[in-house]
Amino acid sequence: MSTEPPYPSHPPISPPPAGAPIRPAPEPPGTLWPRVIGVLSIVLAGQSMLGLLALMIQVTLALVTGRGGFGSLLGSSGWGAVYALHHVGMPALAAVLMVGGFLLYRRHRLSARLHVINAIPAILLVGILPVAYIGMLVPRIGPQAFFAVFPAIWRATTTGIYPVFLLVWFGRANIRRQVRAWGR
Repeated sequence: MSTEPPYPSHPPISPPPAGAPIRPAPEPPGTLWPRVIGVLSIVLAGQSMLGLLALMIQVTLALVTGRGGFGSLLGSSGWGAVYALHHVGMPALAAVLMVGGFLLYRRHRLSARLHVINAIPAILLVGILPVAYIGMLVPRIGPQAFFAVFPAIWRATTTGIYPVFLLVWFGRANIRRQVRAWGR
């Protein structure tokens, strides 16, 4: 009996030495993106939900203490409802984004659709925020409102980048093909 391997070009496979760490097989190229975008979606959705929690605490404290600062600002113009819609709508969309991020991390087919469903209304709501701030503040403080509104414009711009990225990313033919191959 010969000790030669059956195929000379392939050495025999031996088990790893005792105590050696077992490493998982590396992922094929191009498959890291679901984990990265999934985690990023979960983090950004959590940030939006924390923003709603902070707003709810602020409104509750204003109502309990009887100070009308926040409430009078909303009631002083017709933009209060738009402002409230934004602060309720974004966390609702964040819940969709969080579920989509979790499913994307697990490579579920539905994840791409949830990200796109989240992105379109998120872009619309992010575009409404600076307009609502300007509509609320200009009658109260005049032309200096721009300096008070600039942080809101900056936040809306930076917040709007991710939904636009999601629409572009999931619109790519290569990505759609990969998502269809996930099977679930």
